Amino acid sequence: MSRGALRVFAAAGFLAVLALGAKTLRASRAPALASEDGGVDARDEFGATALINAAAAGETKQVRALIASGADVNAADNSGDTALILAARNDRADAVNALIAAKANLGAQDNAGDTALSAAVWGGYAGVVAELVRAGARLGAPPAFAPQVPAAARAAIAAILPESAAPKP
Repeated sequence: MSRGALRVFAAAGFLAVLALGAKTLRASRAPALASEDGGVDARDEFGATALINAAAAGETKQVRALIASGADVNAADNSGDTALILAARNDRADAVNALIAAKANLGAQDNAGDTALSAAVWGGYAGVVAELVRAGARLGAPPAFAPQVPAAARAAIAAILPESAAPKP
């Protein structure tokens, strides 16, 4: 099944999760992957670990369990996405906080150069932006927003970012 295809997993041991495109949700089956496929950092066909998939899907309980089991919080998939980048890109604030507490690399970049903070800014996720900035994340380039981000979200994010990085709402 292609990465961009719609995937619904409903079999036992799988969470029902929709995945649309390379930068959105992925099917999360963290406990099954960690126990059946050779360890907590085993990888799927996209190079993602159970932690990456759980974080992208916002499965914070699984994220915490995998971290406690020794999962590599800085592992990246074939696109360079880490658990923190995907949690931020998908507005998963609780997963972001769990990964920050586990000392995930705030400055990690995917293959396109995006960080967790730039992904959260692009999506207009002010709560995630606030958590990342509070933890010490900084933008390496001028911030950009997706066209659909409302003006109110842009203004909220501009107020959170350090003045030198704040976009013009």
